[in-house]
Amino acid sequence: MKHLAEIQILRYLAEDATAKRVLLIGFCDASQTAYAAVFYLRTELVTGKVHVSMITSKTRVAPVKSITLPRLELLAALLLSELYVVVLESLRKVIQIDRSFLFSDSQIVLDWLKSSPSRWKIFVANSISRIQKMTSEASWHHVKSQENSADCASRDIAASKLKVHKLWWSGPQWLSQDSLHFPSIDLSTSCEEDVKCEEKSSTVLTNVSTSSQGSYLLEIIAKVTGVLTSKEVDDATKIVIQPVQESQFHSEIQLLKKKHPLPNSSKLLPLGIFLDTDGIIKVGGRLKHPILLPKSHHLTNLVIQHFHHINLHSGPQLTLCCIRQKFWIPSGRGVVGRLLSKCQTCFRFKAKSGEHLMGNLPANSSVLAERF
Repeated sequence: MKHLAEIQILRYLAEDATAKRVLLIGFCDASQTAYAAVFYLRTELVTGKVHVSMITSKTRVAPVKSITLPRLELLAALLLSELYVVVLESLRKVIQIDRSFLFSDSQIVLDWLKSSPSRWKIFVANSISRIQKMTSEASWHHVKSQENSADCASRDIAASKLKVHKLWWSGPQWLSQDSLHFPSIDLSTSCEEDVKCEEKSSTVLTNVSTSSQGSYLLEIIAKVTGVLTSKEVDDATKIVIQPVQESQFHSEIQLLKKKHPLPNSSKLLPLGIFLDTDGIIKVGGRLKHPILLPKSHHLTNLVIQHFHHINLHSGPQLTLCCIRQKFWIPSGRGVVGRLLSKCQTCFRFKAKSGEHLMGNLPANSSVLAERF
């Protein structure tokens, strides 16, 4: 406490009348115990002299949950960005800031900041997006670890050493030189390996049996490609159906690919099936080529349940008519009827109320006696 009481901080920053150029300089750093940010104001006077003064700093304790050092460095950059907004808003009322420079000794963080947030997972993506939005007027640069002023605040340091710590109070030596030449890698000119884009086909492993709702299953698959659209839902439908058809109608698909006729014993022969451009089996005839579904499969049950629910628990005939606008199920009437007979909601609302048993006739009406 004795050494802390001896620390003196000059309140002078700059004067517009004597200032030729005013630069706002910020540093951030992190360790396993804490992460910090600090700001300096570099004022180049008309006389040729340079005045550097600390404006503000902030330190936060690292999260209790252990996270990687690059993520801690990203938290430090986020702290510096939040502090930058506050400092800039406060100083602009009295001082004209010409340029702003922000520094970090983490090349990983700098590479993150120059990339699109959508490339990364939620934590990194959200942090990058916020930093880019708050520091759009500033430029990010790299600084050596031994020249990073924020390193002092992110680690333990004795009060006796803090009082005479030049790096902390005045920043690195090059910050006070007449001409500002800092050894850094500019964010806009940092080297990045060229990414070669190559379209590759992949097999989607979809366990249909784990889903109890067809619409929910399609939404999950469609959201993999981004924002949910009607086209992506249609694409998801094809992604789900194609492996099911491959497993249930493998021999028919091979014959259709070779443009060979189906055998006379095939139950699919009367349907006039064919393969479309996406490799999906469709039914020919007067209908608008519905997609063929296997008679006994969990996916078929999901489709039936879906149309049954969106039509407000319609009966077997209406449900089958709605299904056939897009899909074709062999022996559809029986398959739909059997599944809808197990619908708990329909069973509950169609249940008959109980009837009272007829009571016994009065004794005087049921005993043999002479008439009148």
